[in-house]
This record gives sequence, structure tokens and C-alpha cells, in this order.
Amino acid sequence: MSSCIIKCDKLEIGYGRGLLPPFNLVIEKADFLCIAGPNGSGKSTLIKTILAMTPAVSGKVEFPSGRPVFGYVPQQKNITSDHPLTAYETVMMGKYGAKILVKITGKDKTDVTEKMKTMGVYHLKDRRFSSLSGGQKQRVLLARALAANPDILILDEPTQGMDVTGENDILEILERLNRQSGKTVILISHQLNTVRKIANRTIQINDNGLKEEN
Repeated sequence: MSSCIIKCDKLEIGYGRGLLPPFNLVIEKADFLCIAGPNGSGKSTLIKTILAMTPAVSGKVEFPSGRPVFGYVPQQKNITSDHPLTAYETVMMGKYGAKILVKITGKDKTDVTEKMKTMGVYHLKDRRFSSLSGGQKQRVLLARALAANPDILILDEPTQGMDVTGENDILEILERLNRQSGKTVILISHQLNTVRKIANRTIQINDNGLKEEN
């Protein structure tokens, strides 16, 4: 059985017109893929196209093994600043999204607590999300992504604005999830020297398209 989990076939990404020439890309189960490139090159557009948040200009994204469960952590600048929920409620959204009138089970509560402890934010559970620091918000959002028990984690510059210690902590957790739990990780990052040590694949994006490093 193929281990291909995402297949981009002659994919052209953009908003009405292509940002890059059409390309092919295969992502395997348990890959740790780093996507790098200058600002505005199409990194975020690529992952939003994979997530079906942005339609492709042409080509298609396929899931040969069936549509996976995604856990997504957006860029910090795209997080609503007046988010009214507590940190705990925010992580619980990873279970149910925007659904209302759902019955939260004891297992859900246990799982959310576990994910918050993994990310070192359980002590913030009763704080309003909007009152947290940038680094704390990123940790809560990663806990929310993990609460979905995803097959694939997609993270858009998750360590932006963090100090070196916080950045290393996040990357160590991602490395552990990838190597010990077999999670597929797709990470946009500018910290290439650090990420290259744990990613098994790195793709550079520029005006000429995608190029995978050897």
C-alpha cells in the first residue's frame, strides 16, 4: 500500500491567477516537511490550498489514502485579537470546531487537559485567550490542533515572535510527535538552520516554483 498521504497534481496556486508555475508534489505519511521562501512567495497559499481554504487556480490536490484529519495552526497575525473564549475552551474547539449544542464527554475533557499539559499551558486554562502573550497563544493553538487527533499537522510560522527557548521547545515537541507518534508535519518556517536538523524534507519556494533540497 502506498504511503502517499497528499498528492498535488499539476497544481497552480494563487488568487485568480497563478503565483507559481504548475507543480507536482507528493507528501508521504510521517514526513516532516519544511516549506521555506521569501515573504509573498506563496507558502501560506500552498497550505491553504491543501486545506481547501483557498481554491486552486488549476490542477488538483488528492488524498490517495482518503481525506486525512488536519490540525492547523495559522500565522499569529491571522488570529482574532478579541477572541472571547478561555484557553481551555479554545483547545476544546479542536474537538468540535464551531459546532454548537454538542455533548462534551469526560474523554474529551481528559484529552484536552492532556494536550494542554503537553504544550505547557494547562495553568492558563481559565485565562481569556485574548489576554495571553503571543508565545502563549501559539502554544494554545498548537494544543487545539492536537486536540483534533490529526493525521497531519500544518503550521504556519508557529514560532514567530518566540524567544529561542520557546522556539526550541515547540520544535522539540513537533519532532517527538513526528518520530514517536508518526504524525505528518508540514511546517512553514524561516528558521531553516534549526528546522533542517529535524525535518526530513525541505522545499524552497520562489518565483520560479518549488525546489526540493537534496
